[in-house]
Amino acid sequence: MKTSLCTGVLVAFVASVSPTVRGGEAWFQEFDEGRAAAKAQGKDLLIDFGGSDWCAPCKWLKERVFSKPEFIERATHDFVLVDIDLLMRKGAAISADRKERYEKLQERYEIATFPSVLLATSDGRPYARTTYHQESETPEQYWKHLVPLHERGQRFRREIARAKTQRGHERAEALANALGEIDARFVTRFHAETLADLRAADPSDSTGYLAFVEGRRALDEFQAKIDVFKGAISVDEVNALIARKKLRGESLQEALVLRATAELLAGDDRQALRTFAAVLDAQASRTRFDHGDFVPLDAASIAKVRRRIVEGEVDKGDGVALYYALHRIFAFELPDPYEVCCGHGFRPSIRVRETMGNRYGSALIRSTEGLSDDARARALAKGLDGTFFAAQGSIREIILDRIPALVGKETAKKILPGSFYPRWIR
Repeated sequence: MKTSLCTGVLVAFVASVSPTVRGGEAWFQEFDEGRAAAKAQGKDLLIDFGGSDWCAPCKWLKERVFSKPEFIERATHDFVLVDIDLLMRKGAAISADRKERYEKLQERYEIATFPSVLLATSDGRPYARTTYHQESETPEQYWKHLVPLHERGQRFRREIARAKTQRGHERAEALANALGEIDARFVTRFHAETLADLRAADPSDSTGYLAFVEGRRALDEFQAKIDVFKGAISVDEVNALIARKKLRGESLQEALVLRATAELLAGDDRQALRTFAAVLDAQASRTRFDHGDFVPLDAASIAKVRRRIVEGEVDKGDGVALYYALHRIFAFELPDPYEVCCGHGFRPSIRVRETMGNRYGSALIRSTEGLSDDARARALAKGLDGTFFAAQGSIREIILDRIPALVGKETAKKILPGSFYPRWIR
């Protein structure tokens, strides 16, 4: 449940975002014109879906990367650039006709996060997607980030061409290899013909790709039915999905994150921690079709989350270490390719931050009983360090009532983590 940067403290920043930075004439502002140019020039499309006057990461990506001549010079060698910038602020908003076209494009490509950068063939069939990344915020860094994604599109075309020369199992392998290069979210909608060819060439699914994409589709459909605000999700239903579709790799890992969410909402917090350990163990079940598009775990992040799980497991019984570990894993330490974005990334869109915050705050209050006023206030403040909770329930009680009552408002402002006191203590 990575916290979106378009919530909380960023809201005030987004309100002051200046109008979009244009990338110059190199960027088409109409999709159809860009697609026609891509076909004429024999290039792929790079499509930037954003809203640079209301979404801070969209603005940063334009200002720091896409508007820079050194990026444009490199990118236009391989791509035709299309800027789908849905401006919303008064005075900068686009025409009603263009707004409607942009919204239809967002719907067509199922854009739920901003910015979303799609790489697509010249006819508009996408094969990879990405977004803004803090570690790739210069033109050179971002281009290096895009290169392997572009190479996936090239391999896709080579394997499609090879499949046309093959028969039997070799043809099935080539088709599976081709589809395996495509972000799985795009396959059914944009590459259905190739998928149908693979089904015909390999009805027994000897390549394993059909099971892979079916599991991915079933998981996506399952998540689409979840009520984000009510948190209506069942551990048994998730387990049944995993068993029925024999999920492996990233699909299994994402389903297990869903299960941990359901367990936490049901109050089975220690089991949720064990399920996160299963998420890490499922890394070994990844197939050649898993590219890290959904759960981009690597050795370093696995080690970090594993250490956090151990910290939660040795909880003294008051719940402080347990809930802190769960919060850090959910909100920060499970890698998310859409960590810096507006909207929903790969993570199940269930609201658990409030639940974890209330339980953690209650545990923190209990654990500090018996301390002197000053010591208790400082222990409560220290307990909030490294967290990002909403000022609700017991967290609000700690910030607005407990600590000020123990040491006064001015001292409370000094000892509370800076992310808390400016917003709430007046």
